[in-house]
Amino acid sequence: MSGNDLLVEVYDYLGTALSSSLGGLPWDAVGAEEHSDLHRRLVDAIEARDESGARATAAAIVRLTRDHEAGAPRAAEEE
Repeated sequence: MSGNDLLVEVYDYLGTALSSSLGGLPWDAVGAEEHSDLHRRLVDAIEARDESGARATAAAIVRLTRDHEAGAPRAAEEE
C-alpha cells in the first residue's frame, strides 16, 4: 500500500460511492476492461508514490467515466 492511511480510506470510500452510483451503467467488455486496467494502474502508481502517474491515471478514469455517462464513443470505436 501507499503507507498513507488517509489516502487509502478516501479511495475506498470514493470507490464504494462511485460504484454504487455508476453500477447501473452498462459497460461493454472493452470499456469494462479499460476501466479496470486504469484502476489497477492508479493503485500501482499510488503504491509506487508516483504522484504525477497517479494524477494522470485518475484524470483518465474521470474522462473515461464521464464519456461513458455521456454516451461518447471511445477512440477505438471512432475508427
